[in-house]
Amino acid sequence: MTNSSPSMMPGAGSSGNSDSPTQEPPIGLAAAKSGCGCQDAHGSASASLSPSAEALESASMAAPSLLPGAVGAGAAAAAWRNNVRITALWSINQDRNCWAHFDNSIGWRKLSTKSESGLVSLNMLSANAYQMNAITSAYEENDGTISQMYVW
Repeated sequence: MTNSSPSMMPGAGSSGNSDSPTQEPPIGLAAAKSGCGCQDAHGSASASLSPSAEALESASMAAPSLLPGAVGAGAAAAAWRNNVRITALWSINQDRNCWAHFDNSIGWRKLSTKSESGLVSLNMLSANAYQMNAITSAYEENDGTISQMYVW
């Protein structure tokens, strides 16, 4: 897994955004494990990162397959994430830029930046939860940041 750890190197990760951690699965593994049915022009599972011109053109002409609101309705609503574990932490020498990775398909979430002391407290709780592999309950705000946390 050459790209499985957070990286700040230019060009690392899929977005190239230097404000967030990046993590990429090995090439082809994500499509094979996801069961998404991704296929190339020949009908076989594609492990290529860059689709062909024909595939891009046909995809751009296709109609959407999901109706608005069918998926993700309420995804932006604030909610408690209960009984999860923190599996990784990431920070950098920038003001208020700390992230935690939660299991159960939650993924990377930024710790709240509303106050310096609150961020330090959340970062300390996250580090303890990670080190002890403790069960955690975290409150995710509408903007996707974690603002409250209980570590058991």
